Amino acid sequence: MTQTVLIPNLQAACRREWCALRDGRHRWGTTSAVVGRYGVVVRTVAIYPPGSSTHERRWLRAWRSAPMFSVVLFWMGLAGFSTAMPIGAAFAATLGLIAVLFVGLGFRARRIRRGVVELATELPPGSVDEQLLARRAAVNRLAATMNTAETQLAQGRIDELEFQHRWHLAHDEAIRRLGIG
Repeated sequence: MTQTVLIPNLQAACRREWCALRDGRHRWGTTSAVVGRYGVVVRTVAIYPPGSSTHERRWLRAWRSAPMFSVVLFWMGLAGFSTAMPIGAAFAATLGLIAVLFVGLGFRARRIRRGVVELATELPPGSVDEQLLARRAAVNRLAATMNTAETQLAQGRIDELEFQHRWHLAHDEAIRRLGIG
């Protein structure tokens, strides 16, 4: 006898995951921490321009993922075009398609790309360099501030105006840290 196990709220969970994939986990930007070769920890925080729309952020995410997507598109395009034309023409058509993709995405994401501020730190294990430690603490603080603000907004503890204010402060702090403002 087989038993059917139903996952509660499967549709809602799938919708939430699809939205996270499409829109990103955070509307304010992205954060990542990667342990590299020999234990070097690379922490990156990218803060989108405050007030940017969901539509603009989707175009930006597409622009940022275009290099990886273009590799897949290259092989699929080459396989598809080579069945209908000689391999040289298929190669040229595939590269043309990828060039159009990059130009189109670059055009659509041009406004928001200029306003993105990205901070990164690389910290080797056992490092005692005070500047590196201070920079890592600042990057961690920015990410924690925005994650906290987003959580508080979702819980109703702050309103949209306060969230936008904190987003502006974090964006300005990142610009100040880079020394471009």
